[in-house]
Amino acid sequence: MKVSFDDCFQTFPTIKSPNNLEDVWDRSLTELRKIPVDPKTRMILSRSLGRESLNEVSLAGFGGYRIRGLFAIPRRRGKVPAILTFHDYGEPLRPERDLVHEGFAHLALQLRGHEGEFFNNTLPPVGESGGPLRGAGLDVLEKSLPFLCFMDAIRCIDYLRLHRSIDSNRIGLLGRGFGAAMAVFAAAHMPANVAALSLERPSFLWLSRWIEDATGPLADDTRALLRKTGRNQARVRRHLALLDGLLWSESLSAPVQASIALEDEVRPARPAFGFFNHIVTEKSMEIYPDDIDQIDLKEERRKSMRFLSEQLSGPS
Repeated sequence: MKVSFDDCFQTFPTIKSPNNLEDVWDRSLTELRKIPVDPKTRMILSRSLGRESLNEVSLAGFGGYRIRGLFAIPRRRGKVPAILTFHDYGEPLRPERDLVHEGFAHLALQLRGHEGEFFNNTLPPVGESGGPLRGAGLDVLEKSLPFLCFMDAIRCIDYLRLHRSIDSNRIGLLGRGFGAAMAVFAAAHMPANVAALSLERPSFLWLSRWIEDATGPLADDTRALLRKTGRNQARVRRHLALLDGLLWSESLSAPVQASIALEDEVRPARPAFGFFNHIVTEKSMEIYPDDIDQIDLKEERRKSMRFLSEQLSGPS
């Protein structure tokens, strides 16, 4: 659903925080802290040349799961800033090789339920029963994909802040689509470490509106779970209310840049505007009014990285 430029200023949803919001997340984060980070790395020799070290990394997460990602870091530079990226639901992990040449470390997280080969850009096919969100369900909050991905985002920051070669006060987050909701949650709960936040087509935010406007696999899976009846549906709605990124919009303290495409039906503009307008810290927005097929995705990513680079380049 296309929205006008005026919606950038007029959309301002009411934030309704569940009474148990802080208790649920404080308890969950406490449980996460009890699990050692337990990093395991394997250098990729064929791509660790000259000034760069590229590694597959895995970290301990909830439920005995090993979080996986790619970690690239400059060699012999002392402590460097880091950028942590979260890809969108249904998309592959995306390494950013140029960052290392500019003096930044880069950790690219592979979302749960998206386990495929790191470099061939393939993903497990989505079957008739839907994708990983639908497979995990929302009946049990702690087993739902959004909950676990939010915890994984925190765990990745734990890894970076404890790494001897990372400046723990200069970590930037970049999230695309659903990954933007992960970045928002992590930035709101790790403000001492997150120095900048870039959100590309933020999605899974202002959920009551997003569920109405969005298309694509993530929205389809969410709506399928909401079609449950009776007490199960009520439980799913209660749990979704605890996962809405809009709840943390006013808690962000790091500078934020967002990119929004007015004609993106998968990551619709109106919920993103509603979220953005609640941000009270320093913020800026890139608006793409043209047909979505005309948007230069590489240029959109370059702008995101340029923003993070500028924010992280100063002294810690």
